[in-house]
This record gives sequence, C-alpha cells and structure tokens, in this order.
Amino acid sequence: APTGNVGAAPSPAVPPPPAAGGGEAWYRSLPPASRSAVDAGIDAVIHGGITVAARRIFDTILQQRAATLRGTGDDKKGAGAAPPGAPAAGSGGAADPPGPTG
Repeated sequence: APTGNVGAAPSPAVPPPPAAGGGEAWYRSLPPASRSAVDAGIDAVIHGGITVAARRIFDTILQQRAATLRGTGDDKKGAGAAPPGAPAAGSGGAADPPGPTG
C-alpha cells in the first residue's frame, strides 16, 4: 500500500542532516535533485510564514481601523466629542462658561 502523499511526485531520498552543525557540508554533499527538493521545502515554509504574518498584520490593521471608527464615528459625527468621564458641552461643567439666565 502506498504511503505519504498519494498522487504526489516521488521525491528523492534525502539523508538526514547531522544532529548539530555541519549543515552546510551536508547540503553541499546532496545530489542536485535532493538539493532542489530541500530548497523547494525551505521556500514553501518561508512563503507560508510570510503569508501568515501578512494576514495577521492586515487583520490587526483592520481591527485598529474599526476600533477607531467605532470610537469617533465618521469624520463629522465624532468631531469635538468629549472624552469619557468629561462633562458634556453645555452641562455647566468647570470648562463651560455659565449659560444664559433668563
């Protein structure tokens, strides 16, 4: 019975790298087909990592933008809004001048 990726092209047998150090010598000792397979695997891992990082950064930017828009409304609605806990304009707070008496 076949094992591994069914339908995938057979890859040349790649001997395991040494436990510590010597990776460059091991890589240079590989036949060209094996080096190509190792290169393709490394490229795939790097591409996958970059794709994940880009998605996370994009999601973060979208979340920050959405939070900013929720916090201030659009450009016209949120302009001049008092921060949370501050007296509203015209409420007689310390920063507001007294209102007209009539």
